[in-house]
Amino acid sequence: MDFKRILEPKCTNAAVILLVSVSLGIAFLAEILFRIKPCSLCIYFRYIYWILLLISLFRIVFLQQKMLQVFQVLTVFTALGLSFFHM
Repeated sequence: MDFKRILEPKCTNAAVILLVSVSLGIAFLAEILFRIKPCSLCIYFRYIYWILLLISLFRIVFLQQKMLQVFQVLTVFTALGLSFFHM
């Protein structure tokens, strides 16, 4: 397996878009289909995921912009920090 290819910005960005889309889809599906009410932190997670999705979509167009990559990483760490608080 060629790990250099997996770690290319196109592949990692596609993985982020896929994972964020699946996460948001499952959250909305659980809320609508199973009538599960989200807590306030779950709502905050959705905002963070929407921001991460928006940044990732901008990275498709502006792939060479390092600042977008920095924002993307900071957003992931923000979600990680919130998840530690959520537990």
